[in-house]
Amino acid sequence: MAERSDLYHDARVQKEAESLRKNGFDVVVIGLRANKLNLDNEFSYRMKTYHVLPRNYGYLRKLHLLFLILYINIKIIFIKSDFYHSHNTFFLPGMY
Repeated sequence: MAERSDLYHDARVQKEAESLRKNGFDVVVIGLRANKLNLDNEFSYRMKTYHVLPRNYGYLRKLHLLFLILYINIKIIFIKSDFYHSHNTFFLPGMY
C-alpha cells in the first residue's frame, strides 16, 4: 500500500492494512510522515515512512514532496507483490 498523507494519522489506511494483515497477507505500507521523529511501530504490519518538510518551507516542500513521490514510485517498481493498493493517484504509475 502507498499513501501520500501522514500515515500515522490516516485511520482509513491503518484499518485497511490491519484488515489485510488479519486475513493472512504480509502488508507493507509506504508513505509520508509529518514529524521528524520515527514513531515506534505500534502496528502489526510493516510501515516505511519518509519525512516531508513542514508547510512553512513553501516551494522547497513542494519540490521535496515531488522527489519523495518519484522515489517511492521507483521503489515500488522493484517490490514484487501479489497485490498493490494506493489511496490516491500519486503512486499508481509505480504500481502499474
